[in-house]
Amino acid sequence: VAKSTLTDPYALELFDKVGKTALRLDKLVNKLKAISLISAETIDQGLVNLDDLISAQIKKWQPHFDKKNINVNRHVNVKETVNSCPDLLEIIFDNTIENSVNYCRSSNPEIDLIVDDDATNLYLSIKDNGAGIGPKYHTSVFEMYFRAHEQSTGNGLGLYLVKKAVDRLKGSITLISGLGDGTTINITIPKQSQ
Repeated sequence: VAKSTLTDPYALELFDKVGKTALRLDKLVNKLKAISLISAETIDQGLVNLDDLISAQIKKWQPHFDKKNINVNRHVNVKETVNSCPDLLEIIFDNTIENSVNYCRSSNPEIDLIVDDDATNLYLSIKDNGAGIGPKYHTSVFEMYFRAHEQSTGNGLGLYLVKKAVDRLKGSITLISGLGDGTTINITIPKQSQ
């Protein structure tokens, strides 16, 4: 309300800074909430429609895709619902997409979201054509508070949360990346019996 009634440029600039700080704090609170959820003694299992999950993530991130002109390709080749933890799957996609958005290239940015399965496993792949991560950091990117780029605006919790969520689902995760070559995160998660 105050921002809409003020005309002083300095006051408007301060309100803008307050807004940006509030958004950063909101992101941090959500990351801490995710840590709590991952660390909970029990996790809620349920039937998950992966096509719906990806659709919800794309809708959530669409303003960011639009702002940076990111082309998103989705390939969900799993038609039936699977028994898993929807909250952990959401943490995985949310944080990998956030990284792809944050480090996308300025010209022709692209993100591929791929979901496949077989009789025993789900295979998730999140690929971007962004800045990439140098080989010397590949073993550190999943550590808490680690940031591989000096220009990083994040809090260093995203890939840590992804790894912890994958571990909680008894899955595995690999990273393929090189400076200027983008990043691909491949995740294998065992299917739970229904």
